Amino acid sequence: LAASGMGRINIIRELAASADTYGEVSVECQRIVHRIDVYSEDYHTAISNVAETTPSDNLATFLNDMLSTISSGGEIDRFLETQLDLSMTNVEKNQQTELDNLELFNEVYITISLVPVMGIIILSFAGAMGIISSFLLSFVVYFIIPVIQLLSLLIITSLFQNQYGKGVLE
Repeated sequence: LAASGMGRINIIRELAASADTYGEVSVECQRIVHRIDVYSEDYHTAISNVAETTPSDNLATFLNDMLSTISSGGEIDRFLETQLDLSMTNVEKNQQTELDNLELFNEVYITISLVPVMGIIILSFAGAMGIISSFLLSFVVYFIIPVIQLLSLLIITSLFQNQYGKGVLE
């Protein structure tokens, strides 16, 4: 929108009207539009007031930086490109960190899952030779292995939660 030459206030109005796409950012833009329309504030004051009261530190920083760019006469489309690049870098870092954590969990899971399998093999040989009873082998197969699987499932669902949207853009 900025690259096409749309006015700054109209860009904020479009963001405010797109709640399905932008979520909470749209709510904050609605607050800016509300301050402009109802309180007759200029958009500098409205953006500054919303930046002070928003619960998101990232959005407050973005709005303050945008005000600085606008006040200094900078081009808004270059500012938005820079912010996009910065956001993409942060997203890639977060995704890489999550992938590293998943890789570590995978290695631990494989190691822990192989221990009962090796125990089954050893217990099978010991049971065949008559050293131990079959109860211990049944205990490992029917209790230890399912418990390990359930604990792994609980850990992975609690540590790696994603919040997906509806997947519908209007």
